[in-house]
Amino acid sequence: MKPIVFALQFKGKAAPMPGTTGAMKASLTANAAEIGLKAAAGSAKADLGQTAKLESLVVMTGEGTFIETGVISFGRHGALSFSTAGQGSIGPGSGTAQGLTTGAVIWRVVGGEGQFAGATGYVTSNFVVTADGDVTDNQVAVIFPAAGKRT
Repeated sequence: MKPIVFALQFKGKAAPMPGTTGAMKASLTANAAEIGLKAAAGSAKADLGQTAKLESLVVMTGEGTFIETGVISFGRHGALSFSTAGQGSIGPGSGTAQGLTTGAVIWRVVGGEGQFAGATGYVTSNFVVTADGDVTDNQVAVIFPAAGKRT
């Protein structure tokens, strides 16, 4: 089975979870119509609809480290569930990026629905968060559909 490869940029907000310490909820969207989604070794395009949505829970595990679980939804076309592979890294931006927080994380696909049922793979995330909680998250993914699923 050929892998599905995609790159997308999500934008949205992250905010502390009420009643918790060191936990945040992120809600982001990306224009799925503009993402470069294709089978890595071919020209087949997966139909993802117009908007991709990401919902996640981020839990700080130490100074500059976190774990994360969540879902990337492609509407009626399905969804990917993920969890952190190891730990993510987060810290202050440098130079002209004062007031920004930057970080990166690798997510392992742990479940899926629709065309992503039974899928496996990884998503890399490289993000920037402003002091107001505005998030820009750039992602690259390599997803292997379950046997028998179309790409």
